[in-house]
Amino acid sequence: MARHENEKVRAIREKARIERALDDRRRKRRRLITQFSVAGGLVIVIAAIAGGVYLLGQSQAASAAGPVQDTTAALSTGDQVRIATEPTGVSVGAAEAPVTMDVYEDYSCPHCAQYEAESGPLLDRMAATGQVRIVYHPIQIVTKYGVVAGSAAACVLAEEPDKWPAVHSSL
Repeated sequence: MARHENEKVRAIREKARIERALDDRRRKRRRLITQFSVAGGLVIVIAAIAGGVYLLGQSQAASAAGPVQDTTAALSTGDQVRIATEPTGVSVGAAEAPVTMDVYEDYSCPHCAQYEAESGPLLDRMAATGQVRIVYHPIQIVTKYGVVAGSAAACVLAEEPDKWPAVHSSL
């Protein structure tokens, strides 16, 4: 009887050992599947980001490589000055001016409007005399009107660049 009991105990232990080994294999398999899934997901996300950056760079390169308009226009001072499109803005003044001033402005910003009202005539005189080249960069900070007004100014620049200074100062 004792021998029969020992065989039963051994059989139960053997069965338990086999079950533990199978559970360990299942756990390892699940862990590998999870790790490969996470790694694959990361590869897909990184590829999507890299593709987006590449496409963005291509579209910016295409827009930057577009035709650069270079014309003259009358400023508020009445002087004729060079107006040219740049990849990110509008250049006013001689290309060979000793100083380049970058002005980032939001057409919907009251402080930008105040700055333009107070400094605009001085900047126009300096650009007209060749002391400075001003590059205006339209941005949107305050309201969506800045985007709409910036787009309108860009349309005027594309179609009738000689009218851009008047539109810029009125916006």
